Amino acid sequence: MKEILEDPVQTKTWTAASLPNDNLSIENAIIMFKSRRWPLMIDPQSQANKFIKNLAKDPEESQAGIEASKMSDPTLLRNLELAI
Repeated sequence: MKEILEDPVQTKTWTAASLPNDNLSIENAIIMFKSRRWPLMIDPQSQANKFIKNLAKDPEESQAGIEASKMSDPTLLRNLELAI
């Protein structure tokens, strides 16, 4: 899938925004940007959080409606329900 859908220039932009340069991370980013719905990202190592925040700084890649929650957030279930 990666070979068909990957844009090398886009991948370089993602890796510059701190996306890990392994196949799984790049495939997940391709799926995230090619899908029609917002993804739910479970990110125990905070790699996706850092990547998305760095992309939001870039006006060309900026996505509105980014919501970050922690497990300790009392409104986590409500935010998750609204997202789904």
